[in-house]
Amino acid sequence: MRWLLVAMLMAGPAWAETPAEHLDSLLDQLRTAPNEDEAATLEQQLLTAWLDQATPALRLLLVRGTRELNENNPSAAFDSFDAVLD
Repeated sequence: MRWLLVAMLMAGPAWAETPAEHLDSLLDQLRTAPNEDEAATLEQQLLTAWLDQATPALRLLLVRGTRELNENNPSAAFDSFDAVLD
């Protein structure tokens, strides 16, 4: 009986969201964000959640593309983001 309790505790709570459900929840919250500050916070949470699920190579390309956008180099950013989609 004790092993069952240990197994249940290790599995985590039954109400925990899957990664896809978490992303859906964040997107729903973003759609109905009451103000720009809340929307910015949710956008950051979404980006973090997406990066957490990406492979190291995809993370590198996403970070590079974002840096290139911030450096006002949209052509290079497009290439980086295009490589992510490939």
